[in-house]
Amino acid sequence: NATATIGIYIDLLSLLPAILCTFIAILVLVYTISYISPKNKAYCASSDFNRIYPLSLLLVSSIIGALFSSNMVGLLFFWELISLSLFGLISFWYRERDSVKAAFKCFIMTHIGSLALFVATIVLYSETGTLNIQEYQTSLIPVGISTLIILSLTLVALLPKTAQMPFHTWLPDSTTAPTPVVLLILASDSAGIYLLIRFFTQTFRPVMEQLPFVPFPGFFGNINIWSFILSTIGIITLVSAAANALIETNLKRILGYSVISELGFCVMVTGFASAMGVTSGLFYLSSHLLVAG
Repeated sequence: NATATIGIYIDLLSLLPAILCTFIAILVLVYTISYISPKNKAYCASSDFNRIYPLSLLLVSSIIGALFSSNMVGLLFFWELISLSLFGLISFWYRERDSVKAAFKCFIMTHIGSLALFVATIVLYSETGTLNIQEYQTSLIPVGISTLIILSLTLVALLPKTAQMPFHTWLPDSTTAPTPVVLLILASDSAGIYLLIRFFTQTFRPVMEQLPFVPFPGFFGNINIWSFILSTIGIITLVSAAANALIETNLKRILGYSVISELGFCVMVTGFASAMGVTSGLFYLSSHLLVAG
């Protein structure tokens, strides 16, 4: 029987986004004190503002929980908490129609990912008999229909929280939220990039290496078809988001599309499935978080 426990697994790969995300959260929460101060006439204090602190702390705690989860039960739990925290923070101006619409859009898109992750967990357990993420690296071989389903569901699960096409449009809409919330939302993307690297360059790597390789290695390098799909999604997102930023006039939405484009680069180089690609993705993610903060 599966043991429904929440285990902890910490390594250098998970520590980097956890430290950066925590650092950004500290800066944001300190800035929030001034942002919601009664002296700030544009955002006069009221009881509504009390929600921003607990929801922000819940979001950051959920991100760290997802980064340090050693099994799928813990990951599912914290993955759902991230979605609920985002919904509460984006709907902060609940009296404004745009904020409510943006919050529900985020809720629906991120829950498509949560549902995909839930189904992937069921298939993973039925195939391997374990919920421990570290054990999947050796227990999913050989490749079959079930493993291809798992790869597909995992990709769908991660696309919304990495703001990749076609589940990226919630992020620029979410910029209707207060400025501190927008910065926290940008920091939350680190969890999606981390899990993308964890699953598709480590956990599922033996499975992916058995897949056919792309027919033009001179351009993409010697990568398998699944890595090619991942890189293609990143490239399309990178270019399309940059194009949307060029024609956008709202400064906060321009920032949102810029972030999507940067995340597209991280996904693209992660798909190359090489040490240099993963290093580039982590370096760019770090610079993205520091610049956003």
